[in-house]
Amino acid sequence: MPGPGPMPPGPEDAILTVTFDANIIYPMALCDYLLWAAQRSVFRPGWSRSILDEAERNLVAKGVPNAPRRMQRMREAFEDADPGKAAIGRQMKKVPEGMDGDDRHVVAAALAHGATIIVTNNERHFPRAALADVGLHRMNGEQFLEFLWKNRRQDMEQALADAAAMTRHPSRTLAERLAQIGRSCPKFAAQAAEDLGLSIEVVPPEAD
Repeated sequence: MPGPGPMPPGPEDAILTVTFDANIIYPMALCDYLLWAAQRSVFRPGWSRSILDEAERNLVAKGVPNAPRRMQRMREAFEDADPGKAAIGRQMKKVPEGMDGDDRHVVAAALAHGATIIVTNNERHFPRAALADVGLHRMNGEQFLEFLWKNRRQDMEQALADAAAMTRHPSRTLAERLAQIGRSCPKFAAQAAEDLGLSIEVVPPEAD
């Protein structure tokens, strides 16, 4: 996997503010894990109404019936995650050239939220050089998890336990939860399982 480029200040220096692209939200196991980490103040998550709407459409297309309720619960749990339409609109003129037209709103949302990182699996539409011009850094989901695991290992382990404990299936083990995360982030899941002395079933990466 290509390296993520120069790293921003580590979570130990300050609480990172990040903006999620929709393709980080609709892989549910990945999103749940990240939100549990955010609940532990590992980082501050951000998004916009448009980002959540796109994630909801993808979940509905995949046959997830409770997608609207899921998005609403995210809004309620992180009330300051969405800077609002007006604030995002004011940042649109600052979005650098070279950004994909359909994803300019994600960059504007990150700027409005004061984020330093955009987490997206759509790397082609978010050129690193262009983002750097406005003080933003790009990581994909796997890189972001690896970064957090390295810098906030104890909190990330506890967030994994939180995610497993709150599932509808209380007997679900950490290994099973990691295997689900591995559908989106297989290298991270394999490394975390090795670090924790767990055995997980390797499954194909989840399609966006």
